[in-house]
Amino acid sequence: MKKSRFLSFTVIVLLLSSFLQVHSQKLPMKYGKIDPVYFEMKAYDKDTSAEALILGDYGESSIIYDQNDGWVVNYSRHCRAKVFKKEGYFLADQNFLLYHTATGKEKIVMLKGTVYNLENGKVVESDLDKSMIFSDIIDSKRTEQKFTLPNVREGSILEFAYEVRSDFWSLPDWRFQYSIPALWSEYRVNYPEYFTFKKLQKGYLNLDVSETSTKPIVVTLMESERNYVRQATVTQTSTNQYHYNDNFYRWIKNDVPAFKEEPFMNASINYRTAIELELSAFNPPSGLGHRYTQTWEDINKDLLNSDDFGLQIKRGGFLKDNAENIKASCKDSVRQIIAAYELIRNAMKWDGRNRVFTSQGLRNAFDKKSGSSADINLMLVTLLKELGFNSNPVILSTRDNGIVHPAQIMTNQFNYVIASVSAANNTYLLDATEKGCPYNLLPSRCMNGQGRLIAEKNPGWVDLNNNQRYEIINMMNGSIESDGRITGKLQRLYGKYAALSKRSEIKNKGTNEEYVSYLESSSQGLTIKECQLVGIDSLSQPLQENLQVEISDFALVTGNIISLSPLFNDEWTDNPFKLEDRKFPVDFTYPHYFKDVINYTIPEGYTIDEKPADLVISLPDGKTKFSYRISITGNQLQLLSILDIGKILYINDEYPLLKEFFVKMVNKRGEKIVLKKSI
Repeated sequence: MKKSRFLSFTVIVLLLSSFLQVHSQKLPMKYGKIDPVYFEMKAYDKDTSAEALILGDYGESSIIYDQNDGWVVNYSRHCRAKVFKKEGYFLADQNFLLYHTATGKEKIVMLKGTVYNLENGKVVESDLDKSMIFSDIIDSKRTEQKFTLPNVREGSILEFAYEVRSDFWSLPDWRFQYSIPALWSEYRVNYPEYFTFKKLQKGYLNLDVSETSTKPIVVTLMESERNYVRQATVTQTSTNQYHYNDNFYRWIKNDVPAFKEEPFMNASINYRTAIELELSAFNPPSGLGHRYTQTWEDINKDLLNSDDFGLQIKRGGFLKDNAENIKASCKDSVRQIIAAYELIRNAMKWDGRNRVFTSQGLRNAFDKKSGSSADINLMLVTLLKELGFNSNPVILSTRDNGIVHPAQIMTNQFNYVIASVSAANNTYLLDATEKGCPYNLLPSRCMNGQGRLIAEKNPGWVDLNNNQRYEIINMMNGSIESDGRITGKLQRLYGKYAALSKRSEIKNKGTNEEYVSYLESSSQGLTIKECQLVGIDSLSQPLQENLQVEISDFALVTGNIISLSPLFNDEWTDNPFKLEDRKFPVDFTYPHYFKDVINYTIPEGYTIDEKPADLVISLPDGKTKFSYRISITGNQLQLLSILDIGKILYINDEYPLLKEFFVKMVNKRGEKIVLKKSI
């Protein structure tokens, strides 16, 4: 007799009824059951400016056992909202991600949506149509599921619900705060004691409910035993009960205020109140446990071996001829890097998608002359390698995607890739997606703390802040006329990031005439008699704007008195920091430098009656400073004003002094000079 016995926790059959009985709780919302009071609501009394209101948002994640698929994750969301204004129509468009690999996938179990409108005293329902459900393939591992709810208008109540079943043991994060206020947001999570998850609460709001409990679960395991007797197979089954604990978590935030954007702040995703979860270990009763917390070295290895990432940059044969042409025309290593950068930048068109993995293969992207950030910048790495350089990709998170946390070792923190290359004792970070961007600047979306260098040797963190400035220098040589006009020549120099921004602005306006009209409409009383742009196509050089101008009503004339604020087209007419208490850091993205050199000829017969006092101030760090000086020589008035913001990030504790600094700076720049006519 031959006996075969099968008993494994990974092939158990759970009696889910016992599980559901333990965890069954009353759902906080029932689909389609709308309180009539919300149809009469015209505004939210706690935020009357809100364009819409979340009436309730409920999410639930559970790890359960399936007799066919083993442990799986069920995630569901049910959201309901009221629209007050047209600006709230964005709620009609929703999306979420689905993941899929060779070993598992996520699939939609349920998706529905309804819009309710009150018409002639009756509630009219419009259901989500299948034709308004779309899928967008992001890369080989991710698909974005989109849907649009119908007939949304002012006064509508909309709701949607969906459920996703996942083969991956990852629990979705939950965000309690939105761009609009919410009456209530709740997230429930439960999973067996065999799983260990790290939980991180983010944001500045305290949750109203944060409950943790452990509940017993009874599981029935079916054991199969096969006996082979005289060439016949006899299967005997028996059942045994096993007990384990289920961990249950519940988080609620009521009366959630809308998250308000502030000037000079990083993406709101960094500061909105949220719960994030990360699987760290699985320890089943069989003892065959596994730790899921990766190391950065693991991620480095996985990416290098990925067919959509590291293996792509080893297939550079299609760029061999381009590399040979660059070598023949450029002998200097830095010139070769610049030539390679410009070749890819000029040949490829960025399709606007931020990606880490190539979605079509580099050769296909090169043939199509179009691709994502991954297609373009991995292609640049490949070309630089063909040239013999030590070049490797750097993965990063763009500013709108959130700050990377080095302690959270997860690839899904990243959504972008750039190129790194070393030559002549320097390391250059390159992004070839922007047509107007020189090789030595990264687009501002990439300026977000640190990126991760993916390399065979010496991988690690890379500082993305290159200390290149946003720089504007204004030089005005003009005359103050007795009728209050200013006439003269204005020269403006735009350097580094200011030049990048200005070139984009000029390009978007189309012709030179359209750009001049735009400038005139932006400044009251301004007439531009002549406009010359120098260096518009010299991307590595400053852009120079030479204007012959006349500004009517620049000064106020009252009898024999002329008063004026001497700075023209001032970037700092208002203090951007108005909050008494700011919870979020001030992030300037890059250093800023503004210099004004003003020379005015005073009209004949007038003298300076009053002028602002000189001022020199700085913050305690000495990196941000402001100076303002006026001097008089005969009938010539000279003003020199310099604002130098040399530090990029100011934390909460530094905010009061930063705000006070800007109050003094803005007030000083707005002070008036008074001219008095001699009698």
